[in-house]
Amino acid sequence: MTKPATLKYTWAPYVETIQVDGECVVIQAEKYTTTRLNQTGGWIWSQLQEPQTVSDLVEKLVENFNVPKEQAEADINDFLQEIQRVELIMTV
Repeated sequence: MTKPATLKYTWAPYVETIQVDGECVVIQAEKYTTTRLNQTGGWIWSQLQEPQTVSDLVEKLVENFNVPKEQAEADINDFLQEIQRVELIMTV
């Protein structure tokens, strides 16, 4: 699914993040849920502390993890779709 280029994503105001055994865990206290993120997911999550566009995230992922742009874009879009589905992020 193509997202508008200017749409920015950031953490929802009601989530908290902790590190447990080297993993990033996102806590959504209102819904009594936790979401564990792998290393790449945790890195993307940390970038979303400040509003980011998909393009911003893709550029940073390619630069930091040396992955092809097409793969980075697909991974970012999949990740954003999933964490938006469970209401961990919002658009601004």
